[in-house]
Amino acid sequence: MSPPPLRTLQLPEEVVEEILLRLLASSLPPLKRVCRSWRTLISSSKFANEHLRRSILADPSLTRPQIAYWSQSYADRRIGVFSARSVLENTRAEPTKVASMVGKRYFRIIGSCNGLLCLIHESHSLTSAILWNPSTGFTSQPTPDITGVFVYGGFGYDHTSNRYKLFMMTVDRENRQRSKIYTFAPNLSWKTIQGFDFSLLGHRRDDHCPIDEEYNQEGVFVNSSNTLNWNVQRYRGMDVIISLDLGKESFWYFIPPRKGSEYGVTQSWTRLALIPRQGVNPLHSHCLLPLYISENDVLLAIAPYCKLVLWDLNNNDGNLVRVIESFGDGMEEKDAIYRYFHVYRESLVSP
Repeated sequence: MSPPPLRTLQLPEEVVEEILLRLLASSLPPLKRVCRSWRTLISSSKFANEHLRRSILADPSLTRPQIAYWSQSYADRRIGVFSARSVLENTRAEPTKVASMVGKRYFRIIGSCNGLLCLIHESHSLTSAILWNPSTGFTSQPTPDITGVFVYGGFGYDHTSNRYKLFMMTVDRENRQRSKIYTFAPNLSWKTIQGFDFSLLGHRRDDHCPIDEEYNQEGVFVNSSNTLNWNVQRYRGMDVIISLDLGKESFWYFIPPRKGSEYGVTQSWTRLALIPRQGVNPLHSHCLLPLYISENDVLLAIAPYCKLVLWDLNNNDGNLVRVIESFGDGMEEKDAIYRYFHVYRESLVSP
């Protein structure tokens, strides 16, 4: 007597969706091959946005931090991606993934938001940009070219319009300065923004800090305030923070706290970490750039000559944990010193 045929358990669609929403973002793209219904569900913008919302509000581990890097050397047109956790835990279980972006074009990263990396390309005093999601392989159509070379810029998500926006300050061959914003949506073009005071930019270059200028060009997106922010230096050496409201598309300025002075409101600023100097060349100790702080208070920072360094902030002595120089991507050491790093979180989002 033959055994009875096996019966496949059919779960309700809402149960399947709930299970998939609890999985890591990186594990979901391969599951599109399971069946047509899963591919349709995982590929939908509704599912991607709900997965992102849950990771923000309930479980950040669903969208793990990743480190992307590019080279300032135009001879190397690749972008590498590897896990921040593999660096923090010194496992390197996940190999570096290297992508050659859009044919022979050279791209660099100027910002990220919700798992999307914003890449710009400059050629013959013209600049354009694309969005790329390394987790899904999504690549947007390039923006229209804008005249001029990139000076300052940033990328973020405008909650008021539910759109991703790119802001760029450019200078053309006649030294004319412009500030423009682009909304990633069909049939839209660059929009000029008035009211930006270019005299605030000053000069960021420091002979003792070879990484300082490049990284300060990228605006930091603050999700809670819907703003892009830059820390720049004025003529008389006073730092000032420039803040762009992505919804109102207007600027405002404020001075960061100085020694003993926080506008008289002590609670208005909180010191997150004190970066130690041990293990670093004294000439360069002032220009370490923090990238990421783990849940157990391990600081990942960029040291001069594009090396990654780790400190345990719970250690009262502030001892250097280790310096990371090798990434297993085949890049020659002479080109490796031109790397620039950017931390982002995985997602399924595409605008």
